[in-house]
Amino acid sequence: MNSERFLFATRLAVAVVIAVGLSLAFSWDEPKWAMFAVIYCALENEGESFHKGLMRILATFMGGSLSLVFMALFNEHRWAFGTAVASWIALCAYMMQDNRRYYFWFVGGWLTILMPIYSSENSALAFEIVMLRLEETILGVLVYTLVANVLLIDHQRRNFIYELRKQIENLKWVLVHVGAAYRGNTGAQADKNALDLHRQALALHTDFRNRIDAGITESFDVINHRDAWHRTIDEFEALINQLNCLSIDISTFNGQYPFISLPDIRPVLIEIERRLDQTVAILDGKQEVELPRKVVLPHVDQWDADEDILDHGAVLVSLETLADIERRSANLLLTVAEARGIIAGHKHSHPDADIKPHPIRSMIPDPEKIALALRTTAIFWLAFAIYIFVPDFPDSTSVILLSMIYGMFLAMKPTMPLALVEILGSVIIATAGIMHMVVMPKLSSYLGLGIMLYLYIFAGAWLFSKAEHAPMRFITLGFAAMTLQISNDQVYSFYDVANLLIAYQVPFILLWLTRAAPVSFRPEAAFQRLLRRYMASFRYLVEDIRRDPKPHRDGWWKRQLHVYHLRNLVRIPDKMAAWVSAMPEAAMNEEEKKQGQALCLSLYELTTGMVDLNRLHSVSYSLDTIKRMHPTIYTWRTALERLTETFRDTPDALPAASELTARLNTLLAQVRSDVRDTLESDTEAANSFTAKALLRELSAYRSLSEALIGATRQASALRWERIREPRF
Repeated sequence: MNSERFLFATRLAVAVVIAVGLSLAFSWDEPKWAMFAVIYCALENEGESFHKGLMRILATFMGGSLSLVFMALFNEHRWAFGTAVASWIALCAYMMQDNRRYYFWFVGGWLTILMPIYSSENSALAFEIVMLRLEETILGVLVYTLVANVLLIDHQRRNFIYELRKQIENLKWVLVHVGAAYRGNTGAQADKNALDLHRQALALHTDFRNRIDAGITESFDVINHRDAWHRTIDEFEALINQLNCLSIDISTFNGQYPFISLPDIRPVLIEIERRLDQTVAILDGKQEVELPRKVVLPHVDQWDADEDILDHGAVLVSLETLADIERRSANLLLTVAEARGIIAGHKHSHPDADIKPHPIRSMIPDPEKIALALRTTAIFWLAFAIYIFVPDFPDSTSVILLSMIYGMFLAMKPTMPLALVEILGSVIIATAGIMHMVVMPKLSSYLGLGIMLYLYIFAGAWLFSKAEHAPMRFITLGFAAMTLQISNDQVYSFYDVANLLIAYQVPFILLWLTRAAPVSFRPEAAFQRLLRRYMASFRYLVEDIRRDPKPHRDGWWKRQLHVYHLRNLVRIPDKMAAWVSAMPEAAMNEEEKKQGQALCLSLYELTTGMVDLNRLHSVSYSLDTIKRMHPTIYTWRTALERLTETFRDTPDALPAASELTARLNTLLAQVRSDVRDTLESDTEAANSFTAKALLRELSAYRSLSEALIGATRQASALRWERIREPRF
């Protein structure tokens, strides 16, 4: 680990020294831009670094071109120019959220304001600055790529395959947990955090696709099999989601409902584990594949007279999920073999293999993302007003630039600890200022300057070498580059350093002023707002999933709304968990944060139940069956809606979980009676496809109700008066 850390710090320091030296040799005015390209694009392996560098180059070209267009159109109209830039920044701030190419939108957004203010709104000079910025960015990216290849950088293809292999090994552990839970051996492992699995699936969708894009820049093998690698991630992501669903389903019915007999699923689990072992072996370099073996899927056609009908439906749901997992594991093995060039393209064994269950797409924009984009726009207007109305403000150019950089970064990471960032940045500017005023005047050649740069960059990269510390590394090295102001015509000025230190405080003041624009972004307020949105979407979906005696077909807008609310259920628990971690001690202490995370976990289980219910709801029943079951199901759905409304509006006034459980048991008794009457009346044959579908759907309703009761139990444990307490 230390050798990798040493090599990374060495690569970064050497690349910065070379990039600055070449910029000075070419008599370029702003060597710091080449330094920025090296510092901000340097990652752990070549592919990711070069891919990020390409995005920075493209964003520089796009942002510079747009700035020239805006200046040509609105050079004499400052407020029209500001409106154009603000609109573009809002779009970029929206697009960069939940986007694997976020860096392109990030740089392309704030760069549109850089060129006009650097050129003092001179179009001819702005063009020269755009070209200089582009040249120095390209130089920085190329220098780091060359240095990285010489200093034994870890290649993206190896890193990508290693990470995928590790995650598949983790899947094998989950499979063991599922088998143990099914057999009733539910110990401590049965309490595995399902929210972490959900996060893992969503992170993989972004992270692994970033790795594939990065691998393309350094490996023809990845280029030739790019589609197969993307399908691999599709299958792997779906497999994680389905294993998570099966784990929740099994834990529910095995922990609460005793069964006389259950079908044996061990042969299926053994074959799935063998396929995962084969997949790992292929990733390790094995050049042959043993095709998936056919396995007899367990099924249940009859149930005992003494067995609960809804329990039987729960078993049917679990076996259906297991069948999907079996198909997905076969697809994963074959797709990995195709990606490694062992076999030609294969036909997926699952009819929906190419459909990505997460994240669910909708044309309706996310209001939380819109709010963050509007906040970024508000920050721009405040900084732009300072630039226009206070022209003598110290280093107003840095004010507007830093305000946009931090504003856009906050749109992507709204839980960023601003106080820590402000303190670190101020310390770095002061430290680099001492180097600028005390050390640099005593340097007589570039050799001395290079040694100083090497030592500082190496130390910063060494301290913050880990991926999770990248923002700290960017601040430590980037603001040093900005403060040193290296150039051929070197000037040493205390006022420049002092002005930059003053200007650095302004973005945080603007961020503080906009913490409630257009909505509050305090952790307590954001947590409550997201909970209300989640419950509003849940209520809509509960109302939308109905079987009326008079069937009707939903229109396009209705379907869009359905997908939008389902997407909210999938994404919001993760966002709430992030805000819980950012809660101040006055709102939640460490123990209460654990309770808040438990609430987020219960919401994810609720999401799983709703997704299952949506899937099972697609089967059509006879009209007689719908008419028989409609009154009871309507009562059930109405009870869920009322509880959800209470959860949304007054989570501190929820009924006790024991009371809700008693109500549910009373309702379930009526449901069982109605189902038996329906089956005994020959409206549905007991073992018909639609009868089994009815039992699966009713079992999903029960699981959904129990998950909602579990969420109310977790919510009731929180101290809502502390969360709602007004704070400055």
